[in-house]
Amino acid sequence: MNGKIKDFVIIFKKEHKYLYWTIILSFILAILPFFYCLFTFFLKNKFTGWIFFIPFFIVLAISLLASYTHKYIPKITKFITFVLNSFIIVIFQMLIGILVLSFLYLHNESYMYDKPKYYEKVLKLFLEERVAHFPKKIPAEATNIKMEADINYWFGSDGFALKFDIDEEYIRKELGKYKFKYSSGPHEYVFSTMLEDAYNEFKDVTFYVIDGKLERFGKNYGIGVDKDFTKIIYYYSNPD
Repeated sequence: MNGKIKDFVIIFKKEHKYLYWTIILSFILAILPFFYCLFTFFLKNKFTGWIFFIPFFIVLAISLLASYTHKYIPKITKFITFVLNSFIIVIFQMLIGILVLSFLYLHNESYMYDKPKYYEKVLKLFLEERVAHFPKKIPAEATNIKMEADINYWFGSDGFALKFDIDEEYIRKELGKYKFKYSSGPHEYVFSTMLEDAYNEFKDVTFYVIDGKLERFGKNYGIGVDKDFTKIIYYYSNPD
């Protein structure tokens, strides 16, 4: 069986060079995003990479059919095959393929946004000057850790918040590192958009603003602390 397949490939390559190299090109355009998904995506998204093989199998089917019809209607076969394969490769594998891979990448990235174990990776997704006040690592003694990030590449808005319980000494040391422009309660819009699931916990929090504005679309970052000095929230907010 293997010998027959090998002989067929040799004859196919010799008699239909264009079709052969079209199949090779289509295969490369399928295998590259497939491996990218396989080795960089989280488990639930890894095997979505198989969708990039759908155009390849269509190109393969068209090419194999063309190798059969070529001996009967060579000119028509060449024209139709060229148009169909070119359309599939350029439009579906290159243009639409890039859009699909971009969508999968963004969806895969968002998987980390509310999971503290990916904190260090998520932190690197933001401009350093806007999250420089965040800890490089979550303190080992921190408890009740909650995290939420939002990056909207289409509209340009983004935000990041890290909240945890810790001792008063740690919180006072953190506050002592910065000069704050002003402080505010949690009623401002830039604060109400953060950590929405935990917002009720911050009714009595004072937010100390390192830089930014409190207006509707103002970029704003700083530190929030509850009245008992038992909870701290590092935040960056740039709402749309």
